[in-house]
Amino acid sequence: MANTKVNKEKGKDTWRGFKTTLKCALCSENHPWTLDFHHVVRAPDNKKVHKLVSGGAYKKAIKEIRERCVVLCANCHRKGHYYEKHPMGPEEPYYTQYEQWFDVIKA
Repeated sequence: MANTKVNKEKGKDTWRGFKTTLKCALCSENHPWTLDFHHVVRAPDNKKVHKLVSGGAYKKAIKEIRERCVVLCANCHRKGHYYEKHPMGPEEPYYTQYEQWFDVIKA
């Protein structure tokens, strides 16, 4: 039982340490708790990062992020999903990246 608790704490420390090394790929926001993970590799076997983390599978979550996701702050992430439903023109900031990572509707 004591080993389990120690291992959980090690996993949490690993996760926290990993998140402090990240920043938004668009605006460079780096506060760990504002960062989201958007799957750019779209596949049925994608794992939801928040579910891996809440289940204690920190190493799997890190692997999923490195292999299939782009790190975005919550604001940039939500803008990307907004542009999937609303037109976006090439004059918008970060147009090329949003076009690459999301299914944007072009103005």
